[in-house]
Amino acid sequence: MTGDAHPPERFETVYHHRRRDFYADLYSLKADLKQGIDYVIYCRPGKSGVTVVAPHGGNIESGTSELARAIAGNEHNLFDFVFMNGSFRSRGHVTSTNFMDERLASLLSRSRICVSLHRMRDRHHRIYLGGRNRELKELASERLCAMGFITELEPPRLKGVDKRNFVNLASERGLQVEIPVPVAEALLPGVSEYARSASVYRLRRKTSPSFQAFVFAIRSAVDDYMDSNMEQR
Repeated sequence: MTGDAHPPERFETVYHHRRRDFYADLYSLKADLKQGIDYVIYCRPGKSGVTVVAPHGGNIESGTSELARAIAGNEHNLFDFVFMNGSFRSRGHVTSTNFMDERLASLLSRSRICVSLHRMRDRHHRIYLGGRNRELKELASERLCAMGFITELEPPRLKGVDKRNFVNLASERGLQVEIPVPVAEALLPGVSEYARSASVYRLRRKTSPSFQAFVFAIRSAVDDYMDSNMEQR
C-alpha cells in the first residue's frame, strides 16, 4: 500500500454537520483498516487524459466497481476503491469531498476530465448526472437516453458541484453519475443481495445487455467530448 496516513496539505478534509461517514477521510480509513483484507485499491494509469473512479466500490455501492472498470477499458485512468469486508461494510463510505489518495491525486493532475460512478438508495429509475462539466453531462444524458435510460440533468440532490469533490479536480472538471437501485439491479442482476450476504465481496462477472448499453453510452459521451474539445484546442 502506498500513501501516508495523513492527506497532502492541498487536500483539506471537509466536515459536514450531518456527516454520517465513520471515517473523516480516506487517509483515516486506510490507517485503521487493512488493505487486502478489508479493501483493495485498484489503480491503473491510461493515456487518454480521462480518469474513471469508483470511490465506493465493492460492497458499499455494489456494481460501481464493475461499471468503472468496464468504462475505463484499457485507455482511461482507473481508480477503483473496492471494499470487501462484509462485517465492516457500513464503515467504508467516505464522501467525495473527503475522498483523496495520492495516487488518485496524481491521476487527476494529468487528466482533462473525471467520471465518478455512484449508487444511490432511491428506487425510481432516473439516473442523476452531476459534476461541474456541463457539456459532458449533456452528452452523457443524450447517449444514455438513446439507450433507453432516464436521466436528470438538474438533480434535486447529489449534484456533485462542490469544487472540493474529487470529480471536479481534473482540469476540465467532471461528471458524477448516481444510479438508483432498480437501474443498478438491471445492470447487474442480483448484485444487491450478493453484496449484503457475501462475507468477502468479489467482482461480479455476469452482466446484462443493460450493463453493456450503459457502458457504451458513457464511453461514447466521453469519446465525443474529448474529440470535440481536442478540435477546439
